[in-house]
Amino acid sequence: MRLSKFSPNTAKRALSLLLSSVFLLNLCACHKATPTYSQKKMDREIEVVFHREYHLDVKSWNYPDTIWVYVPLSDLLTDANDFSENGRDILRKVFLVVRRMLLSIDKRPTFYAVVLSDIKKKGADIYFIGCTQDMIKMEANLISLSQWRQREMFITHMNPLALNDKKGDHVGRYNLTMGEFIAGLVRQHLETVFAVEYKDDFKINSLDAYFYDGKLVATIDLVALKKSDKLPVPYDETVKAIKKFMDIYKYTGFSEIEIHDTLSNKHRYMSMPVFLEDK
Repeated sequence: MRLSKFSPNTAKRALSLLLSSVFLLNLCACHKATPTYSQKKMDREIEVVFHREYHLDVKSWNYPDTIWVYVPLSDLLTDANDFSENGRDILRKVFLVVRRMLLSIDKRPTFYAVVLSDIKKKGADIYFIGCTQDMIKMEANLISLSQWRQREMFITHMNPLALNDKKGDHVGRYNLTMGEFIAGLVRQHLETVFAVEYKDDFKINSLDAYFYDGKLVATIDLVALKKSDKLPVPYDETVKAIKKFMDIYKYTGFSEIEIHDTLSNKHRYMSMPVFLEDK
């Protein structure tokens, strides 16, 4: 899934909202020995819970490894592309429900994908895609809130197809794989480093990482605006990010790793054994 972002500040605010939701969940979560929900019926149960508790009509789809939740709203965003008050409130409720259900289900899916769409004013989609085991680890205090934040994909883009779509027909839902999830996290990490932390030191022509035909491909085309030994090297930062997320999820299933760094003129095509030996 490769989507464009429309507001850097929206990501920060959304993550803050999620962290506050997580705090509430840590206060009120109750753990039961017997699962309350069935994975086979999770999509229908999500729709019923939202309608019963919040009078909110959402759509949900259950795939073998992924649960999708679509939340259409008429006022998700403000004129400045920030979350509206109602959007903030609904976002908290969505994660309260999803996480509560994932904590008490007989068989957890590997991934969750929550999509909030502004279907009246803007025509915009906001995706939250994560690994369910990270939610559980955070709940058990095995990872911190900031670590969980780094492991969740946050994607936003303007999308006219969202307008008037109450059923989520425009959402390209499918069964997510670990390869594309890691590629998405690598792209998000590189964007954080070069478009946020070092935004005054580099000009970004293009920056992407994606999963295709078993391969992870990363392309980083940057121009350094100043010379300094303290600036991150795109190739090294990419290798570090790939290895970090491969280690977190114990995944070595890429058939090949391609990294193209135009700044240092490095172009590498590596098999998995060769990549793992690359320092």
